[in-house]
Amino acid sequence: RQLQDLLEVCLFAMKHLQVCRIQPKLLFVLRDQHDRSHGVHGDALRLMRKHLAEASNHLEIKLDDLIALDPGSVFLLPSAFASDLDPHTGQEIRWSTELFAQEALRLRRKIFSDGTSGLAPTCTDGESAPEFSTLPDWCLHAMSVWRVLDRYGPNLLHYKTIQEIEVQREFEDLVKQISAQLINGESGLAAQAKALLSSCTRRLADGEPSEQVDTEFRSSLQALLDT
Repeated sequence: RQLQDLLEVCLFAMKHLQVCRIQPKLLFVLRDQHDRSHGVHGDALRLMRKHLAEASNHLEIKLDDLIALDPGSVFLLPSAFASDLDPHTGQEIRWSTELFAQEALRLRRKIFSDGTSGLAPTCTDGESAPEFSTLPDWCLHAMSVWRVLDRYGPNLLHYKTIQEIEVQREFEDLVKQISAQLINGESGLAAQAKALLSSCTRRLADGEPSEQVDTEFRSSLQALLDT
């Protein structure tokens, strides 16, 4: 569940930042798997995709427009080492397995193949992404993304779950409604301030001392703000 919560918050951050025009591909790598059949983690992956799709609906975006999460996204690796007892000494011996090396090499090839397919990653609209065409372009893009992250600071990813984001949005909407009612509503701050301004304007037109009117205006306006 923690991994799913992290991915949901990442979806929120991706939509909020809007600095990535390509579609990232997620790949889950699990080590020390004794049962490496394809159906072992298929149900868990489908369930995670379902929850991520529900979270993206709350954010009013489509999951497929942000990330690529296909059935082949789970890569199961065997144990890197094998162990047994030496028949002559009775001591435990360990050695690295050829199978793990071959599978790790296959995983590396898959990552590089996905990253370099078509010479450059493509955007969600099918056009090539120029920021990934050359290494200098990629460096400039990475610097721009980092500047955005640095500008937003730690507040962008301080949420733990998508529920916290929804609660925060509800609070923000509620605060906006209350503020609008207190300021622009009938007998609100704006109406009272206009009435105060009109009263002081009339007093000045009647010839009252400007210093006295100004002092009373400032004190009355501060009293309105305090209440």
